[in-house]
Amino acid sequence: MRNAAKLGVSVSVAVGVGIAYSGFPRRMGLTRAQSLVSMPGDLVLPGARIQADRVLRIPGTPGEVWSALPDLVLGFEDVAGRVLVTVYEDAPELWVLQTGDTPGFDWQGSVAIRLVQGADDTTSVHIRERYLTDGFRARSRIELMMAVTAAKVQGWGLRVRNLLASDGK
Repeated sequence: MRNAAKLGVSVSVAVGVGIAYSGFPRRMGLTRAQSLVSMPGDLVLPGARIQADRVLRIPGTPGEVWSALPDLVLGFEDVAGRVLVTVYEDAPELWVLQTGDTPGFDWQGSVAIRLVQGADDTTSVHIRERYLTDGFRARSRIELMMAVTAAKVQGWGLRVRNLLASDGK
């Protein structure tokens, strides 16, 4: 029984270290160095110290992927409990959004979504979330929120891939 308990603890620690090493939930689909590169929209919240980057590669053109972005934005709004307002839009390449003025929240956030056509008929979707807060409790909620949005981004990517595949892509 002791060996089983030790094995359970060892596996749990190994999984935790693996998740931490991968950068989840702050980074998916890109390296740490790639996530440090400046992106349009970073100056919307210049003092933001919490950042998450996700990159998905989806078969199709940026125009085809762009049409599915409102569904992704609704997912962010659902998780945050706040409305996102457009700061800048250059379809079908860049959409920068920021949380609207909502009383009672102790944090601000922004989301930048950049679409880049790849050489292999895929579109790279880079999503950057940035958050600004001074409170420890808000920071903990944001960390949890980023884990949920990471899952939402993956689910959205799968739905878009399936949708484009069913359209004959």
